[in-house]
Amino acid sequence: MALSRGGRIDLGSAAGSSFGVERVFGRSGEAWDDLLARSGADPLFNSPTWLSAWWTQYGAHVGGQLDIRALHDADRLMALAPFYRRPVRYRSGLRSVRLELLGTARGHGDVAFSERSEVLLDPEQVGMATQALVDELVADRGWDELVVSNTPASGVTPRFLDCLARRTGGYLRSTAQMEAWDLRLGRPFADILAEFGAGTRARIIGSRTRLAEAGHVSERLLGPDEFDYGWDVFRDFHAARWGKPFARHWETFYGVVGAERAKRGEAIMSVLEFDRKPISFLFNLRAGRGEYSMLVGFTPVPVKRVSPGWLHLGLALERACRDGMERFDFLGGGGRNEQYKAAFRGEREALVTLQLVRDRRLKVFFRAWDQVRRIRHRLLRPKGAV
Repeated sequence: MALSRGGRIDLGSAAGSSFGVERVFGRSGEAWDDLLARSGADPLFNSPTWLSAWWTQYGAHVGGQLDIRALHDADRLMALAPFYRRPVRYRSGLRSVRLELLGTARGHGDVAFSERSEVLLDPEQVGMATQALVDELVADRGWDELVVSNTPASGVTPRFLDCLARRTGGYLRSTAQMEAWDLRLGRPFADILAEFGAGTRARIIGSRTRLAEAGHVSERLLGPDEFDYGWDVFRDFHAARWGKPFARHWETFYGVVGAERAKRGEAIMSVLEFDRKPISFLFNLRAGRGEYSMLVGFTPVPVKRVSPGWLHLGLALERACRDGMERFDFLGGGGRNEQYKAAFRGEREALVTLQLVRDRRLKVFFRAWDQVRRIRHRLLRPKGAV
């Protein structure tokens, strides 16, 4: 079997336009979804729905041009690299043209970001699909560096980049890493609860009992006409806990993605109330057979040994089990005072950000920069540390 170049879609200055979104994400959506399901990549963050919403909101802002690489075998999509291309200028004065997977804009703090981003490859033809896609990128001399953010360290994308680095003679560097936590479901909630530590069970079930004894507790699953109320609740919780407002661009982006899910009848937003006052907020999305904990906000209650956030997450987990979800994704990052996600005994996954530098000047710069960082790390390392 031979793969044919199914078409590199480069829309020039059409960033964020309805023409670009319809042409790439609309017409290619069915084939994209089919490859996504076969590939085993994350079904939310690599979906055309998620990435089209991201591109529509941020494409013009980051100054990018869509540059999506698609490879077919006959009429079947076998590989997909949803890149976009943008100019980058470093503080050193160096400039480059960067290819970056849709869903992130490394260096832009005012842009929403994806997790578990991947290059999509047919699992039965990984070697051939990888080689064909590498050939495609090697032949293109119009890029200087390639960035993939928050990709699974054990996934196919780091191996793909390693192959591309060898072919181009590029410098492949890891620039960041974070932990993500994923809890496998597929069994009764009671069985999952029994696997938690005693302290976690007390925070979930004990909080339910104590709060119910102290007053009236109810959870509201919000419909689309109540989303404004939900965002008001979350904004208040976020500002009180973090001392700054929740970024409006995040709210706008989540609102677009959430609206698409709400049209399918999914309950994406819930508020936990105690004596008719909101005490916890959840914004969750579902994709495939998984549920994603996107946003969590809460406020303390005047009842001892009650954790509103833990209580609310427990309710969401129980509902996910009841609805036949197979996994509950807590995503990356941690809480303000503790890594609470580890307490749910899920699987830890390392997400890495990788940068492949092909331009000669940039390679010299980044090799020197990384060497300085390694020397500094050794000098600052405590005595006796391994």
